[in-house]
Amino acid sequence: MIIAGVFVTDPALGYPPGAPAGLSETPSDHGSLHVLGALLDFAGLPAAAFVFSRRFATLAGRGGMRRYSLATAAVMLAFFVASTVAAGNDGLRSVAGLLQRASIMTGWSWIAVLAVQAMREEPTI
Repeated sequence: MIIAGVFVTDPALGYPPGAPAGLSETPSDHGSLHVLGALLDFAGLPAAAFVFSRRFATLAGRGGMRRYSLATAAVMLAFFVASTVAAGNDGLRSVAGLLQRASIMTGWSWIAVLAVQAMREEPTI
C-alpha cells in the first residue's frame, strides 16, 4: 500500500474530473509503480487472509477467525473483480473507485481485527 500511496496514479477513467474517460495510452513511470503497488495490495491481502484461515483451522477455538479470514479474502477479491469490470464499462465507471475502496477497507478491517486478537492473547516466552 505504501508503494501505491507514494507513486500517484495517472489521470484516467474520468479521475480527477476532466481526465480522459479511458485509460492512459502511455502510462508514466510513477503511474505504473502505483498500479504495481495496488496489485500487490489487492493480491497480497487476500492471500494473507487465506494463509491465516488455514492457520486458524489448526488452532482450537479459532473457527470464527478462520471463517472471517476466508470471507475477507473472498469479499476483497469480489470487490476487486467488480471494480475492474466497472472500470471497463461506461455505465459503471463512476463506481469503480468506490468498489476498490470497499475492497481495501475489507482487508484493512481484517488486519485491525487480527491485531486486536493478537493484543488480547497472553505473550508466550
